[in-house]
Amino acid sequence: MKKKKLPQWFGLLYLVVGILGPFSVWADFRQMEKYYAMGMFSPERWAEIVAQQNYSMVNGILLFFVFLFQFAHFYWGEDHKKQLNLLGTVSLFAALTALILLPRVMPLPQSNTVWVLDLVGLCVAIIYVLYKFFENKHQEEEYYE
Repeated sequence: MKKKKLPQWFGLLYLVVGILGPFSVWADFRQMEKYYAMGMFSPERWAEIVAQQNYSMVNGILLFFVFLFQFAHFYWGEDHKKQLNLLGTVSLFAALTALILLPRVMPLPQSNTVWVLDLVGLCVAIIYVLYKFFENKHQEEEYYE
């Protein structure tokens, strides 16, 4: 059965969502200046809110790169499949390393459930990518025997 090809505008949708995602987080971040000027929160609560906003910005940037990669894969996937798979694997490892080192750079929110879910999701994605890589490598070896 032949795989159904998606319409061209679908790839542009990846790009638009990837670009608009960090802007929405940035707009929320700008609202926090108004709340701080009003003095609505205690210093402890304010530190927690800032940590949540900073982590939201990190997630927005991570999603930007995910959607940007999906856009690239949509348009150049068939022509440069091996290069994009390698780039995707390296990107996943870089994102996992960055998330592991993130608590050393900035404070995480007290409820760091999203951080743990991000780590688990990246680990599952890396395991899947490596499984597919070794499966394809095994199929290539059998093909050339």
